[in-house]
Amino acid sequence: LLKAAEEVHLPKSLRQEYGGGLKEFICSETSCFEGSDDENKFFTTQERQSLVLHLLHTLRATQQDLKSLPGVKMVEGQAIIPKCISTGVISQ
Repeated sequence: LLKAAEEVHLPKSLRQEYGGGLKEFICSETSCFEGSDDENKFFTTQERQSLVLHLLHTLRATQQDLKSLPGVKMVEGQAIIPKCISTGVISQ
């Protein structure tokens, strides 16, 4: 989730000793952020849900995935979840 938070530029609160306020999360600066010492509470439920959704939507088809879903034509590198939604394999 940390990498996903960096990818989406998630704003998180800085510790007071680093100036406080909000800053886009950066993995290499994890210890500078408020609550980073407790991985179970660092992200809110909403943040976790949003990050997992982001990860799901960025999954790309590999060569092995191309014939995984009968009747669904995919090309290598294509986003899997949006394709499955558009073809009715899954629904939101």
